[in-house]
Amino acid sequence: MVEDDEENVWMAVWKKGVLKLDKHFNIADSLNTSNGLPYDNLSNIAIDHLKNIWVSGIEGLLFFNPVSKAITRVEVDLGQNLQDYWNDLFIANKQVYAVMLDHVIALDPSKFAALKVKKPPHITSVKIFGNEKEDFMKNPQLNLSYDEDYLTFQFASLEHRDVPTLQYSYFLEGFDQKWINAGRSLVASYKNLPWGEYKFKVRSTDERGNWMNVAGTLLINIHPPWWQESWFIASMTVLFCFLLISLYQAFLRQKRKLMMDASVDYFANSVYGGNSVNEICWDIARNCVTQLDFEDCVVYLMDKKKNVLVQKAAISNKATKAFETDGSAEIPMGRGIVGTVAVTGKQLLIPDTSKDERYVVSEERRFSELSVPIIHDGKVIGVIDSEHTQKNYFKEEHLKALSIIASISSGKIAEALAQAATKEKEIELLEINKMLAESQLMALRAQMNPHFVFNCLNSIQECIVTEKFQEASIYLNLFSKLFRTLLNNSGKNLVTIEEERHVLELYLQLEEMRFSRSFTYEIIVDEELEEEEILVPAMLIQPYVENALWHGLMHSKLERRLLIEFKKIDEDLFECRIDDNGIGRKKSFEIKAFTSKSRHHVSRGLGISSDRLAVLTRQGHFAEVDFVDKMHENGEAAGTLVIIRLSTYLK
Repeated sequence: MVEDDEENVWMAVWKKGVLKLDKHFNIADSLNTSNGLPYDNLSNIAIDHLKNIWVSGIEGLLFFNPVSKAITRVEVDLGQNLQDYWNDLFIANKQVYAVMLDHVIALDPSKFAALKVKKPPHITSVKIFGNEKEDFMKNPQLNLSYDEDYLTFQFASLEHRDVPTLQYSYFLEGFDQKWINAGRSLVASYKNLPWGEYKFKVRSTDERGNWMNVAGTLLINIHPPWWQESWFIASMTVLFCFLLISLYQAFLRQKRKLMMDASVDYFANSVYGGNSVNEICWDIARNCVTQLDFEDCVVYLMDKKKNVLVQKAAISNKATKAFETDGSAEIPMGRGIVGTVAVTGKQLLIPDTSKDERYVVSEERRFSELSVPIIHDGKVIGVIDSEHTQKNYFKEEHLKALSIIASISSGKIAEALAQAATKEKEIELLEINKMLAESQLMALRAQMNPHFVFNCLNSIQECIVTEKFQEASIYLNLFSKLFRTLLNNSGKNLVTIEEERHVLELYLQLEEMRFSRSFTYEIIVDEELEEEEILVPAMLIQPYVENALWHGLMHSKLERRLLIEFKKIDEDLFECRIDDNGIGRKKSFEIKAFTSKSRHHVSRGLGISSDRLAVLTRQGHFAEVDFVDKMHENGEAAGTLVIIRLSTYLK
C-alpha cells in the first residue's frame, strides 16, 4: 500500500483491484474490472512524482490518474516469455522501477505524460503479390483487377513512435467479421480476396492503452473479371433481350410470310370457273381478312359509265365484331386514298392516315391504310383496300402479298367481267331479236296503210265502172307489182338501196294516179353510193314518204313537189333526205287536232320506223333521224325535210 499527499491510502488487493482508504481508513473509492481496470490480480502499488498511481501483478503493468481515473497500460516488448509477469514495483529519483523475473525496467513517467496519441495510424504501403503499389495514395480509392487478390498493408503511427505501449488493430470491412489485434506488428496481409468493394481500417491505442475511435482508412475496389462486370452483364442482358425480340419478330415475320404465302397460293390455285364477279370479290375480301390478319378488306370495281368505283364486297373482322356488307357504295375517281390509287394506278401504304390529307373518314377513323390497284391489260379495273386502327400496322410484306393477290385476281375478275358482259350482250341480243321480230311483223302489217289499200281498190273499181279499162289495167298492174315486191321482201331484214328505191317508185306511181297527178316527185341516188351493195332495213323509208305526202303535200294549195335523195356522207355513213314543200309539221298537227277522223286514227308507221332505228343503234350501228322545219323568209312554213342517216356496212 502507499499514501498520497492527501493522506489517502491506496491498496493493491489480490483479486479485488485497487482500494482507496481515507484518513479514517474508510473505503472512499475502488477500481476493478467492473469499472475500467483491465485485471484484478494485483500485487504491487507505487505513486510517482506526477501523482500517478502504478500497479502491477502477474497480468501486467499499468498506471492511472487518481482524479480522472484514466488508465494507461504499459507493455514492454523484450522478445521473451512471461514478460508481463511483474514481481515488484518501486519509485526512486523520479523513475519507476519495475522488476520482472530476470529484468529490472526503468521507466520515466514524464515521457508517458508528454506523448499523447491524437492521430490514427497512417497506411504507409500497399503491396500486390509483394510488389509495391506506388500510386495508391494519389487516388481516393485503390482500384485493382480481379487477379490482384493478394494484398499486404503496412502502417505506422508516425508521430507516436516513442510511445512504448502503442498497440495496433485492423479491420477489412466487407471481409473481416471483427477487428484483428496486431499488437506491435505493422503489417496486415490478405490473400484470395473475392472481387468487390472494401474499406481497410487500422487503429491504435492512445497514450493510456485505450483503442482510439478514429482509424486510418483506404478504399479498395477489386474489379470483377470482365465477364462479370456490370457493363458486360448489362450488355449481355440487352443483347439477350435484343435477340429475344429479334427472334420473336422473326417468328412473327415467318408467321406472316407463311400466312401470306398460303393466301397467295390459294388465289393462285383457285379455279373460279362459272363464279360471278361478286363471288370472286367476296372470296378476295374474306381471305385477305382471314389469311393476312387484316381488320377489314373492301373490294371496289370500276364503273366506266359513271366514272366511279363501286363497292362489291366489304368484310370487317375487328376484335369486338365481325360483319359483311354488300352495299353499293360509290367513290368518285380521285377522291380519297382509294380514288387516288384508281386514278394513278399506283399502290399506296399509309402508315399514319392522320398525316395524309387524302384520307376520308367513313364510319370511324383508322390510322393506317393499304390500297392496291387491280390492273388488267394496263388499265385499272378495281382497287383492294384495307384499313387498321393501329398506326404503322401494314408492312412491306403486306403490300407485296396484296399486290400479288391483286395481280392474280385481275385476270380472273376480267374474265368474269367479260363473261358477264357476254351474257348481258346475249340477253340484249335476244331482246333485240325479239324486238326486231316484233317490229318486222308490225312493219309487215303496217307496210301499207289500210286506207291506202282500200282507196287503191276503190280507184280500180271506179275505173272499171266508168269503163276506163286501160287505166284500171295500169292501176292493177302497179298494185300487183307493189304487193308482190312487198311479199318478196317480207322475209328479209335488209334490202339494197336499189330494192328500196323500186318499192318507193311503185308506191309513188300508185299515189300519183290516185291523186290525179296532183304532185310531182323525184328519186335521186348519189352516183358514189353502191346502191346494189349498201343495205337498208326493208320498208324503213316508206312511212316517212307516206307521211310527207298525206300530211304535208296534200293539204298544200301550191305546186306540190317531193324529192327523195340517197346521198353519201363518207365511207361509213350515208343519208336519205325526204324533202317536201307542204304545209309543215305545225300546220299538219293543227289539222289533225280538228279532224275527228284523224283524232281516232293512230298512225303506227313512224313509231315502228323509230323503234327499228333504236334497235340498229343498240346493235352498235349508226342510225338516227332528224326533222327540219323549213321556213320562208316571211316566216311561213316552206315544208319539212326528214334526214335519215345510216351506216353503210349494215349486215
